[in-house]
Formats: sequence, C-alpha cells, structure tokens
Amino acid sequence: GHRRRLALRRLVQDGDERFSRVPCIVDRDGASPALQELRLLYGNANNRAKTSADLSQEARRVEALLVRLKGEGFQFRGRTRTMVAQLLQVSETRVANAQAIERGLADPELIDAWKGGELPESVALRLARLDPTEQRDFVAWVEEDPAGRDLTGADLNRFLAGDEEPYPAPEEMEDEDESEVISDWQREREAFAARLRAAREATGLD
Repeated sequence: GHRRRLALRRLVQDGDERFSRVPCIVDRDGASPALQELRLLYGNANNRAKTSADLSQEARRVEALLVRLKGEGFQFRGRTRTMVAQLLQVSETRVANAQAIERGLADPELIDAWKGGELPESVALRLARLDPTEQRDFVAWVEEDPAGRDLTGADLNRFLAGDEEPYPAPEEMEDEDESEVISDWQREREAFAARLRAAREATGLD
C-alpha cells in the first residue's frame, strides 16, 4: 500500500487531480491476521516473476490461511485449488504442476536445482513423475559428462531412451560415409575392368 500511495501522490503533484481521492480498505485493529496476510499475498502476486518453486511455497501458505479463516467462521465457495489460483493470479494448472513437482521430486540435487531456478518447470514435472531411483540415476548420468549433458528436456529424452553414448560428431559421420562411397566405387571399377578383359579375350580383341 505504501508504494501505491506514493505513486498516487506523485501523479497528483504532476497535476493529475483524478487521483487526489481514491477508494481504499483500512484494516481495523483486531482484524484477522490470516486475512491481513492473505490480502498481502494477493496484492503482491504480480510484483515479480515467480518460479514454480516460489508458486508452490505460496500456494501452500494460501491453503493454510484459508483453513485458518474457515476455522474463524469465514465461508468460501468453490474448490480450494480454484481459490488458491485466483488469489495468486495464476492458472489452476500451474498451481497443480508446482504442487506435483514439490511432492514428486526426491533427489536433493534436483530439488536444489528446482528451487534455484536451474531446472526448467517442464523438465521438473517430468522428473517428478519418475521414481526416486530413476531420478538419482539421471543425476548420476548427467554428472558423468557435465560438459556434454545438462538438466534439459533433450538430455532427459536421451537418458530415458537409454542413449548413454554421445552422438557421433558431424565430421566423423561425413568421413565414414565418404570412405564407404569410395570403397563401393573402387569395387565397381574393378568389376567393370574384369568384364572388359573377359570380353576382349572372347572376341580376340586386345
């Protein structure tokens, strides 16, 4: 509220009288602390970009506040997840995905990478659906070749497909193909020469 008030005062000082009087909500002494915190979370929902880890933490807090408010006599309509998504101003799907990641990630390194914003949300969601052993195996697979592998969707695809060897370098593939072409051409040339000699001997021409 302080930053909004300061912005409004600046507009009025610049000559915009439309904001000299604005509606506001005043919290009275004795108002529910849970309601005050819920208003604060709602008011700051769009102040910064959030990772799915941030969203999961806030969703957990909002759910706890709603439970407290129900215990204080407040009544709410609709599903809890719907209300959480509305208060955090995101889609229900994103809330559900963030909570699924939090529940499903078991490997400590993956959890740290997710919380630090180093693990993309889509990859984290796929990993969360794997069992803990597969998660640990994927981390170990990446750490075997940190220069060539990373916590990306493409490398996760390779790991799940059982591709543990790096792809051949383009130069190696081109060299191999070229040698096969030369070898085939030489065989064909030798076979043609043999047929030509046989024809000459049969006709008496030389």
